[in-house]
Amino acid sequence: MSELTGKGIGMLMAIHGAVRRDLGRVRSAAAALADPGIAERDRSVGVTGLATYWSCFAQQLHHHHTIEDTEVFPYLRQSLAGRGAEVLDDMAAEHEAIDDAQAAAEAALDELQAAPTADNAVVLGQRLGAFADVVVAHLAHEEEAAVPLIIEGFDDEYWTAFMGRRQQDEGPDTFLPWVLDGAPEPMFAAVTGEMPPPVLDLLVGQWRPAHDDRVAALPT
Repeated sequence: MSELTGKGIGMLMAIHGAVRRDLGRVRSAAAALADPGIAERDRSVGVTGLATYWSCFAQQLHHHHTIEDTEVFPYLRQSLAGRGAEVLDDMAAEHEAIDDAQAAAEAALDELQAAPTADNAVVLGQRLGAFADVVVAHLAHEEEAAVPLIIEGFDDEYWTAFMGRRQQDEGPDTFLPWVLDGAPEPMFAAVTGEMPPPVLDLLVGQWRPAHDDRVAALPT
């Protein structure tokens, strides 16, 4: 539902796009590692690359859901005076289901790091498939049912304050190149056009190359 706009929804949709992109990347990486013909040393190197990329992805996903759980959804409950409560309850339950599926995938990744075998890679692939199913269903539900509530329930004053807090969040060196990787040109231009020149220099000169290195280290 990329046509959703208003009150910074473009950034939310860019985050959702980055999550969907990364689900595909980590699943493809796990499938490559499950090839029994890979040399043990090569699989071990590939597992390290996948674990490094997963760490960044998992951090971004967790942060996104934490902000929704602690700021976005509580404010909507107040501003909408209880309307949409069932949708917001669903969002909270789906976040918990994502946490459970993510923990299961991370346990399988830990096993693969400890013993980089094709069989363990197969298990990881299965866990990532289950994780992806839960996440993709949640994103679609959120875009259909919760994003309209955000557009309705966030007034301009709160939205300005909310975005100001996001600018103070830690980790712009990982978040910005992550969310802008593959983003549509209008989104990329809108975000980078508002950056102070020193931040843009860091993005282009350091942060984006570091992100590209993480992508390149994924097994294929």
